[in-house]
Amino acid sequence: MRPSQEVVLARAAHLRVLRSQGHSFRSAAKLMGISKGAVAGLTTRHIRNVPDPRDYVMRPPRKRPARKPKAPPPQKVTLLPPKATLQGSVAQAEHEGWMCCWPTSSGRPWRFCSAAKLIGRPYCAKHCRMAWARPRDMAA
Repeated sequence: MRPSQEVVLARAAHLRVLRSQGHSFRSAAKLMGISKGAVAGLTTRHIRNVPDPRDYVMRPPRKRPARKPKAPPPQKVTLLPPKATLQGSVAQAEHEGWMCCWPTSSGRPWRFCSAAKLIGRPYCAKHCRMAWARPRDMAA
């Protein structure tokens, strides 16, 4: 149910007094027992001397979060020196981080190729060719 015209004009007069005393929309709404939206509507429709928005204190602009650094360019795949290459296979307990991760056993105990892996790849050159072989290369 809408309030009568007299009630609206009485609220507008009360709001005009509150605004002239320097009350914000929020404090005026709290004192009058109505919402901030109702105060804004009363101000717009019934009070002609709406305060200039340029009189409001401007907040400083928000700081944007720093951008994440771009990922480094991919490394070139190169072979380690031949002296680091071992022949054969090693048990899982003896496997080092620089060794090829290609499994050479079909079950437990797990054994892995002991050749030096390519930089940026998990396998040595031989097993890289096997892992990423193209179907047309397999036919030949």
